[in-house]
Amino acid sequence: MIVDGFLDNFEAYRNHCDHVDYKGTVNPVDGVLYPGISDHIPLSIRSEVVFKLGRLVRPIEKITLFMRLTTDDFVVPHQAHNDATMGEFGMILYLNRSIHSAGGTSFVRHVVEGMENGPIDERQQAIWQRDTNKPEMWKIIEMNEMQSNRAFIFRAEQMHRAEPPSGFGSTAADGRLVMVAFFD
Repeated sequence: MIVDGFLDNFEAYRNHCDHVDYKGTVNPVDGVLYPGISDHIPLSIRSEVVFKLGRLVRPIEKITLFMRLTTDDFVVPHQAHNDATMGEFGMILYLNRSIHSAGGTSFVRHVVEGMENGPIDERQQAIWQRDTNKPEMWKIIEMNEMQSNRAFIFRAEQMHRAEPPSGFGSTAADGRLVMVAFFD
């Protein structure tokens, strides 16, 4: 589901994002340090996101909400991945200004295994770990273009990757900046 114009007061919130610290965090689920993460989201924005997701999908039972900055010097730990351990659904809200909007998010399929969801067993887990950062091993089956204040909601089990995978820009003002929500 794609929703344009998601946040009511996008410009004010976007200006706030330029001054936030994106130090990063270690995910307790996989133990990986994810740089460029910030949870400095004002309560009014958090409330608006939860309310709108509840109206669009269904009432939210559990939500994890954060921002992610990916600049051109970013080393991606997992390009092709899914977020099934984080929740049933995911939402990506593009926070880039129009002048800095490029790429988006692609849904991908493994070219040999056909994996679009999962991995579902140890064999597929090994294939995913081997090929997650090999773009030639993943075919884009759908592309969601980045556009300021555009949100899209998807099933978290779907394999996807940021486009471009390595990000762009050098600061919060011009880098790839998204708000991510995972929820049940």
